[in-house]
Amino acid sequence: MPMRGTKADRTRENQRFLKALRRTANVTLAAEAAGQTRKTFQKRRARNPDFASQWDAALAYAQAQLAAGAPSPTPEGEAARTGGGEYSVRASRGRMVQVRRAPKGVLTTEGERRFLAHLAATANVRLSAAATGIGWNAIYARRRRSAAFARAMEAALAEGYERLELALLDNALRSLDPTGEDLGAWCETVDETDPLTCMTPREALLLLGYRRPEIVEGRPHTGFGVPRIPREEALARLSRELDRVERRLRREKG
Repeated sequence: MPMRGTKADRTRENQRFLKALRRTANVTLAAEAAGQTRKTFQKRRARNPDFASQWDAALAYAQAQLAAGAPSPTPEGEAARTGGGEYSVRASRGRMVQVRRAPKGVLTTEGERRFLAHLAATANVRLSAAATGIGWNAIYARRRRSAAFARAMEAALAEGYERLELALLDNALRSLDPTGEDLGAWCETVDETDPLTCMTPREALLLLGYRRPEIVEGRPHTGFGVPRIPREEALARLSRELDRVERRLRREKG
């Protein structure tokens, strides 16, 4: 069967194909960029050893660039989830890194940023997932598949729990000073902490006791009940916590 187009046309198509292949490491996408099918270029590869060598070199170059963290040739935009068909850098089933078309509903890089920022502010996976517009079960699936995302989640949760502790401390300090008088340097440690407007102190304590051992100490939680202790003991514990915060602030200031 005679080949379609002139030799010059085929040469230009081959060059467009190789250029796209160097960016994507994906034969199908490169063929689309050149205006032909994957099968067409596979036939040309079988007939032309020079073209086959250029193909292999372009593929190796693209894989090295993508594995080193080169950006995707098409930006993801501001969407938290893919609409389907966007370019994304992923490993294929054979673990070869290449640019592929993303399926619909996958969390984008921007979506991950939004989720992690919200998680660091709330320490609540389900609320953060809802704020991002994706199901919480998809977040846990993403964490199982990506070690980097799992590490980022751990860091965001740790920050979220620290913010929650400071908010609880702020709430306790205000309750001990109902007159509204200046409490000195202690108030400065919680100036940037959001007040507990979305949950009660009891709910915050339950959340901390339920999840903090797993996040901070690396051990599974065993449940938690709100302690019932005398006021004197509660004040002593609060005083120790204030001392701990003061020591940390001194260390940070050098």
